[in-house]
Amino acid sequence: MPTGLKLLGALALMLAVACAGTAWRIHHHPAPSIEQLLPGYTKAQQRQMGILYGKGGVVLSNWVEELMDPEVEARIGAIAALLFAFGCFYIAHLLELPEPLDDHSP
Repeated sequence: MPTGLKLLGALALMLAVACAGTAWRIHHHPAPSIEQLLPGYTKAQQRQMGILYGKGGVVLSNWVEELMDPEVEARIGAIAALLFAFGCFYIAHLLELPEPLDDHSP
C-alpha cells in the first residue's frame, strides 16, 4: 500500500508539471491588453465598478482578472498537485512506521 501511494504521488507531480506547462503554453499568447487598444478604458471601468459595487467590487474584479492569467492558473494547479503529492508521500510514510509498543498491557 505505501508503495502505491508513493507511486500515486510521483505520478501526480509529473502530471501536474505537464498539465501546468501545457495550460500555460496553450493560453499564453502575446495579445495587446485592453488598455493598449482603448487608452483610458481601465480607469473608466474601475470608476464604473466603484460607482455600482463600491471599492469591494473593484478589488474583487481585479482579483478575478488576475486569477484568469494563464501563469497564475498554472501556478495554482502546480501548488495543488504539490499538496496532493505531499499528502500521498506523508500517508505512505505513516503507513511504513512500526506499530508503537503498548507498555500498559496486563
